[in-house]
Amino acid sequence: MEPESQGTLCKRCNSIRNNDVVACRLARREASRCERCRLVHRDYDLAARILDDQDKFDCLICIPDVDKLQMSGKTILVPEHVQNKLDEQRKMKKDANKEQ
Repeated sequence: MEPESQGTLCKRCNSIRNNDVVACRLARREASRCERCRLVHRDYDLAARILDDQDKFDCLICIPDVDKLQMSGKTILVPEHVQNKLDEQRKMKKDANKEQ
């Protein structure tokens, strides 16, 4: 085999992808999945920041039992006890900011 037919090493994912940007992006996305919940956390960072006043999505907080994870499309259906806990944390943060 000639070196050109083998392709070149991708600088982003360190694999030979023959300049296939989509395949590279998918490979990096798969590599970034959480070992625990198998979600890509950065997909949920913005929602966690807006809805739950968290810096980043944390599956340990939002999905305490991965075996009982329920989703509707890409939306995580958070159990009521978890939502109450998040509401409590948000209220405590808001109260702490008011005191400053």
